[in-house]
Amino acid sequence: MRLILVTIFLASYLGSHAQSVAKAEDLLNQGLILEAKKELVLLVNSQPKNSKANYWLGVVLSAEYSAKELNPNKDPKPLIDAGVSFEKAIYLDSHLDSSAEIANIKAFQNKAYNAGVQNYQSSELEMAFTFFKMSSEAANWLNTPDLQSIYFAGHCANQIGEHQSAVMILEPAIQLDPSNEKLSKELLTAYMKVKDYSQAHSLINQTLVYHQSSKYFWYEYLSLSMKTEKLEEALKAAKQLSALDNNNAKNFALMASLYDQTGDTQMAIETYEKVLSLNPNDVQANFNLGVILYNQVIELNNSAATKENVKKSKELLDKAENYLLTAQTIDPGNMDIPVILENINSMK
Repeated sequence: MRLILVTIFLASYLGSHAQSVAKAEDLLNQGLILEAKKELVLLVNSQPKNSKANYWLGVVLSAEYSAKELNPNKDPKPLIDAGVSFEKAIYLDSHLDSSAEIANIKAFQNKAYNAGVQNYQSSELEMAFTFFKMSSEAANWLNTPDLQSIYFAGHCANQIGEHQSAVMILEPAIQLDPSNEKLSKELLTAYMKVKDYSQAHSLINQTLVYHQSSKYFWYEYLSLSMKTEKLEEALKAAKQLSALDNNNAKNFALMASLYDQTGDTQMAIETYEKVLSLNPNDVQANFNLGVILYNQVIELNNSAATKENVKKSKELLDKAENYLLTAQTIDPGNMDIPVILENINSMK
């Protein structure tokens, strides 16, 4: 008898809540948004795990956000609260029963995205981040990831310093579309900011598979390799950059410096000469080339004093002096140049 009474009570309890949801739907269909909201708030407070009540509260709050008479200044709170309600509903029951439910979630996603754009254009980046994230989550509820929302959510997260959040948002997206250059740039920015250089290196290598001619990513590869003291990889990047733009003196200057740092003196000399063929007034190339040749003379003087070595030493000293004099003309404030020139004169 007791079991029968419990069963009857439970059926009556659930039935009354089903009627409350239906009543709220009916009120909403009549345009009575605030009345529907009141009904659903009471229901959600009394039964927080009711997925349908949470879902319909999301629908009502989304409608309140859009209603000019209720929200003339586009207060974002109803839309944010709608997102919270939808999230609870999906957590409790991820199955969307009807095309109407899917359409409501889609409408909410569009509103969140548009609110994100408006806040982004107004430089309200924290609020923009909130809405773009909501939009991307709504798309996921529909099993239709929205890479545009994800990109802007990650971009805003980076802009406001929430770099770890950017990583969490962007990593799943890049798995869906590893060739997406915009997503890769934002994720790379986030990795660098959180100093996850291993992941940054992997991401650049992955991206370059799809964008071999991207100077941006080769520069990032070069910068990261220098930061992590991987000079051979940095040299690889510098070579690629020089190949992509063989009239860019700065690229060749980077390559020459890396040749010098990795011990390939002859290639460093030849590459600095290439720099000067493109820009004779490159002060660093003139100075570095002069120093390299001067150091070669010192090495020669420490070896056997053959007639050939003496002749070669004199030739190198003359060249070194010319390069250093040019550098001094361009940069008279460099205090190292007079010292080296004095040493050269004493060696002649």
